[in-house]
Amino acid sequence: MYHIFYVLSHECIRIKIRFHALTKFGIEVLSMFIYTLYLVFKTSNTKLNNESSLQVPYTNSNSGYQKGNHSIIEDNENDNKNNIDKDNEKDK
Repeated sequence: MYHIFYVLSHECIRIKIRFHALTKFGIEVLSMFIYTLYLVFKTSNTKLNNESSLQVPYTNSNSGYQKGNHSIIEDNENDNKNNIDKDNEKDK
């Protein structure tokens, strides 16, 4: 009878030690996984922020190429208006 309790108690202790080792290992693996996700999202956000800060020309169906906040067509129209205004001032 004593031998059965002795074996069972040692078996429980052995299982407890294994469980503790597995949970410690599991926590380490989980923390590495979370850190890896953090690095992936950090680098992808940095990459997105760098790309969005660049001003790349794009086309719009209504108004030619865009640069900054004004289109080239709008700038040309403004230049034409300015030239007409200057001509009108010279005529006066």
